[in-house]
Amino acid sequence: MFNRIILYSIFFFKCLFCNASIIDTTSNNIVLENKIEIVQIESAKHIQFKYAILLGVELESLSNLKLLDFIESWMGTRYLYGGVSKKGVDCSAFTQILLKEVYNIPTHRIVGDQYNNCEPIERKNLKLGDLLFFKTDNKNRLGHVAFYLGNNSFIHASVNKGITIDNLNNRYYANAFRLCGRPKYKTI
Repeated sequence: MFNRIILYSIFFFKCLFCNASIIDTTSNNIVLENKIEIVQIESAKHIQFKYAILLGVELESLSNLKLLDFIESWMGTRYLYGGVSKKGVDCSAFTQILLKEVYNIPTHRIVGDQYNNCEPIERKNLKLGDLLFFKTDNKNRLGHVAFYLGNNSFIHASVNKGITIDNLNNRYYANAFRLCGRPKYKTI
C-alpha cells in the first residue's frame, strides 16, 4: 500500500509541477494543461504506474492493458530451451505466444523464421511491438529474439533470468544486437 502511495505521489507532482500552466495571449486566460493529465493519472491502473517507472516512459504511453497484464503474468517465468509454457519458455516461444495472445498475430516458432515474417526496419524507427534479433553465440545465425517495449527497453526470455526486461544500451545486448523488424500482420 505504501508503494502505491509513493507511486501516485510521484506522478501527481510530476504532472502538477513539470507541466506549468500557460497563458493564452489572445484572451489573457490561464489554461490549465494539467487537468487532462491528472484525470488520466487518476484513472490509471497500478500496473501502468509500475511499468511507466520501470521503462522510464510517460504513463499515457502505456494504454495497452492487455500487453501489461500479459507481461506481468509471465515476468520471472524460468527459461527452458524448447519450453512453450509458464513452466518454462525460450525466447522464440515467448515472442510467439505474446504476439498471438496480445495482438492475435500468428508467427513462426524459430528465431530466423520470425525475422523472415517481419518487415525489416532501422533501429531509429523502433516502436512498441517490434522484434529485436540478436547473435548470442559463435554460430553465424540469429540466436535470440525479444519484444520491444519502447525507450530502448525490451522483454525477452533470458537464459539466466527467465522472462525479464532489459535495455538495448546494456553492453551485452548492444554488442549482440543485429536486426529489428516489424511483424507482418498476416497469417502464416
